[in-house]
Amino acid sequence: MSNDAEDPDLKEAIRLSLMESTSSATTPKSTNTNNDQIVVIDDSDDDDDDQKKRKPSNKTNTKEQSATPAAAVASTTSSSAAAEKPSAASSSILGLDRRGMERERLERLKRSAPLSSSSEGRPSKSQRSSGNTMGATAGSSSSNLFNTELPSRPISIPAIGSRNGPIFPNGIVKKTYIPGQARDPNPILEPTITIDEVLQKDSLEVAVLSSFQWHLDWLLPKLNVGNTYLVLVMQGKTEEDRKEKEEFFRQLPRTKVCFPPMPGQVSCMHSKLQLLFHNTHTRVAIPTANLVNFDWGEGGIMENMVFLIDLPVLRVGEEYVETQFSRELVAFCRAKGLPEGIFNKLKRTNFARTKNLAFVHSIGGSHMGTAARTTGYPLLANAVKEMGWSVGPGAELDFVTSSVGSLTREFLTNIYKACMGNDGLREKLGPTHIENDSEDEGVNQNVNWDDIADKFRLYFPTRNYVASSNGGLENGGTICARREWWNKPTFPKECVRECRSTRQGMLMHNKCIFWRPKVPFANTTGERWDAWAYVGSGNSSESAWGKLVMDRSTKQPKLNVRNWECGVVIPVKEKDRRLVERNGPSDMSVFQEHRFLYDLPNTNIKPVYIPVPMVYPSEVNNNPWFFGGFGG
Repeated sequence: MSNDAEDPDLKEAIRLSLMESTSSATTPKSTNTNNDQIVVIDDSDDDDDDQKKRKPSNKTNTKEQSATPAAAVASTTSSSAAAEKPSAASSSILGLDRRGMERERLERLKRSAPLSSSSEGRPSKSQRSSGNTMGATAGSSSSNLFNTELPSRPISIPAIGSRNGPIFPNGIVKKTYIPGQARDPNPILEPTITIDEVLQKDSLEVAVLSSFQWHLDWLLPKLNVGNTYLVLVMQGKTEEDRKEKEEFFRQLPRTKVCFPPMPGQVSCMHSKLQLLFHNTHTRVAIPTANLVNFDWGEGGIMENMVFLIDLPVLRVGEEYVETQFSRELVAFCRAKGLPEGIFNKLKRTNFARTKNLAFVHSIGGSHMGTAARTTGYPLLANAVKEMGWSVGPGAELDFVTSSVGSLTREFLTNIYKACMGNDGLREKLGPTHIENDSEDEGVNQNVNWDDIADKFRLYFPTRNYVASSNGGLENGGTICARREWWNKPTFPKECVRECRSTRQGMLMHNKCIFWRPKVPFANTTGERWDAWAYVGSGNSSESAWGKLVMDRSTKQPKLNVRNWECGVVIPVKEKDRRLVERNGPSDMSVFQEHRFLYDLPNTNIKPVYIPVPMVYPSEVNNNPWFFGGFGG
């Protein structure tokens, strides 16, 4: 393992990063305590029209992204404290405390601890801003980016066997590792994973990293900066924001910043996709976590999930074979504007083992006519249809979310129908206007909320659960819902359930869907499946999945998408299929008992599972945790 302290490229990058401004001005404090100057600290990916209407006209009103859950809540406790902002003289594009940053890095270099051990700790209520975190929020400029870090406490992470090479050739879903937990030495059987184990930095040649939030002081030491070619996909709504970030990252060798287009209504680059290219394999990772320390379990407060698959490099003579997964992955990366070299590497990747997986995404913007089928929840529907997983009504749907948008029963009905394989365009245009429209009347059957209200469960924590969690109320800042949305008569309160982690005291930042049809379904090759799960970045909001409307001028359907998102759909089957057909949906245990695409003959390996992160079944949630800049 290379020593960062001896890496001249990294030392030079850090030196440039730590160069202080020539001005020695101190941070001024605003004396304006006007209560209308609300600083909205919101990890929510939702950008509801009502929120825009509420925004005060005062130009000093800003929207910032917190570095930690604790800081997010603390920043809303007083308008005077919220008005404080680092001056340009004492902070960079990232809002960094230069002196504190230099001290931290020098101390870390002196310690020379192996990077398999992480600095972790639980944030205290009296945290101070001293780390380096980039937060990306709708409309934020670089001057609004500020920083807070978790206090350091060395934690020894037990080894779980080899971390190099293609460990997960058939794909797997892991929970993020929490400090202090015992671990299985077999990396396939071990249910958790660290960010270091995901990255495999020692053999990492090229990395495409995407995130809504960034904690660079935590992340960069986990990479061989200067040796690994980095493409960082981040938010850049304004030209000023993009230029400032490009200027900063120009200091890092072999690093390029990519800004997905964010025209008009598009407000959030929320995708967390990672493409990790090694000499022997390409790892595709789809986390629910941002690239910040607390999302990856440090501090023992927040948990997430990540899907990983290690795909081999094509051998000489082998041809590239397209799957639904590879096609939509490439389409999504094209839309984001990744460098051409990334597509050359993807073309040299063998995607054969993704034949039973579906890649789904939301591309920010307006998509007109039949193009509305190519992203958002209509893409989910058409992926289900293409893979042969379409079913009629009667399925059970469990949706775990960390952010609740301004929901309506109509929107949740559209999500349910998409899971069936119905994209909704048939209702908008009529069957004669849709090419390759499904003949399956069950799939196209008109379903309304009354038909599915008792089959749709949305999991979100109660205020009491957040209060009793490891981090308490002050660390619930990235779990978002708004009281004013909840109180609308159109909000489907009847389907909301309390979200409690199976790991006691943990808050969840997961975004996953568990879909259990009434009867088994067969794919295009005749293989039978019992259920499927979605894992990705998409929360329960129209911003994440899109809103299908009729365009007034063209009279064509139009899908409006505010966020960039992506995820994977994974089919599962019963561990022991009975000779007698079942009479209803599988139990939730179907996700934890099946062999997750693994066929390991002549071994005693136990089944590998998709973790179901929440306690199930769960009680109705009548007292949800409210946070989003307007109260706790």
